[in-house]
Amino acid sequence: MGAGGYLMAKCLWNPNCDPDRVINEFLEGYYGKAAGSIRAYLDVLANQVNAKQFHVVIYTNPDAPFLTDELLVTANALWQQAEDQAAGEPDALRRVKLSRMSPDYAIVERARLQAQKKLPASAAVTSLAAARFKPFIETLKSSAVSGLSEGGSLDKEAYARDLAKALRLNPDK
Repeated sequence: MGAGGYLMAKCLWNPNCDPDRVINEFLEGYYGKAAGSIRAYLDVLANQVNAKQFHVVIYTNPDAPFLTDELLVTANALWQQAEDQAAGEPDALRRVKLSRMSPDYAIVERARLQAQKKLPASAAVTSLAAARFKPFIETLKSSAVSGLSEGGSLDKEAYARDLAKALRLNPDK
C-alpha cells in the first residue's frame, strides 16, 4: 500500500483525520529521515498542479504542462536531499531510490522529447538527464518494474540502449 492507500484507509477509519498528519506519518514510517524532503517534493508538485488547475491522471506524459523544466530541477534537488538523508538507513534508501524513479523517468523522457525536437531544448534538463541516466537505469534494472506504460512488457536492456542513443549518452558510463 502506498501513501494514497494509507491515507484513504486512515480517513475511512476516522473521517475526522488530519490528512497532513497522516501523510507525514506515512512518509516518516516509509522513508525515515528522508521524509521531510519527500514531503517538500510532494508539496512543490501539488502547488504546481493546484496553482494552474491542471488535471493530473495516471497516464500523464513527461510533456505534461505542469512538468516544467524548473519543477524537474527542483524535484531532482529534493530527491537528492532525500537520498543523502537516507544514506544510513538501507531499507529507507532503497525505497527512496525506487520512488525517485518517477521524477527520474520524467527527466530522462522529457530530455528525449527535447532531443527529438518535440519540446524546446533545455540545458538544465539535458544536464539532469545525463546525470540521472545511470542511477535511473541501475535502479530500473534491479527493480521488479516490468513496464513503463500500460499494456506493454519492458525489455530493460533495450530501453536503456534506446534511451542512451536518443540522449546521445554512452550507456556504460
